[in-house]
Amino acid sequence: MCKIIGPQFTAYLPVVMPPLLRAAQIKPEVALVDSDDQVEEDEGWEFVPLSDQQKFGVKTAGLEDKNTACQMLVCYARELKEGFAEYTEQVVKIMVPLLKFYFHDLIRSAAAESLPFLLESVKHKEMTMYETCGIIFVQSYLSPYRQKWSLIF
Repeated sequence: MCKIIGPQFTAYLPVVMPPLLRAAQIKPEVALVDSDDQVEEDEGWEFVPLSDQQKFGVKTAGLEDKNTACQMLVCYARELKEGFAEYTEQVVKIMVPLLKFYFHDLIRSAAAESLPFLLESVKHKEMTMYETCGIIFVQSYLSPYRQKWSLIF
């Protein structure tokens, strides 16, 4: 809908954003079960064996909702540009930690894809917000390297 309506879609953001932000913040349900426990995977759970004795499970139903929400946030930021600026800070706080979300590749990809669009949405607003977002992004990208460097130096 956002792609079709274009910039006029910003009038609907106060209605669509609260549930969308909640969905993007869904925490995955996970479980650690013994291998001899009979667990039905058709209940929306996927299990991966960790050892002979244990399996790690993730409930996939919530992940699909989270993925859809993240994809929509990318679309809104891309299409609305500065019209999305009011929500940029909230979305940055959701998306940056998702760069390390290991349960779903598409969620991690959406988080990475959103970053340039989020920066673009605030570049014409106030410089402090643009700089803050840029610093957060750079820090999130460099954090794995910082850990390696601290071991070396």
